[in-house]
Amino acid sequence: MNYFNSCVSNGIEMAIFYLFLNYPKPGKTPIMKVLITAVLFVSALVSCSVKRELQAEVVSAQLVQIDTVNRYSGNQLYLTWKCSNNITYGTYASIPNRYQVGLVMPVMIQR
Repeated sequence: MNYFNSCVSNGIEMAIFYLFLNYPKPGKTPIMKVLITAVLFVSALVSCSVKRELQAEVVSAQLVQIDTVNRYSGNQLYLTWKCSNNITYGTYASIPNRYQVGLVMPVMIQR
């Protein structure tokens, strides 16, 4: 995805284009529409300049514990994973899914 597509995909830019297409004639511009247009324009410029990159690496994690917990008015599985650098992770899964302790899966961790 190139830079232009990532900026237009936000939706804020689409609102700005809509306001400019439907802008009233000079001399009859309400102050609120000018203010909203200015705020949207500034937020569009800021959203295009902010970096959204995340550096991650894929490591293998092993399932070490399975618990049943009550969550969102129902029972779910709480899976505890441990990766090679002794970091533990917790995830939730639905009851019908079957997992075995010792299962190894790839996970992404932040660098």
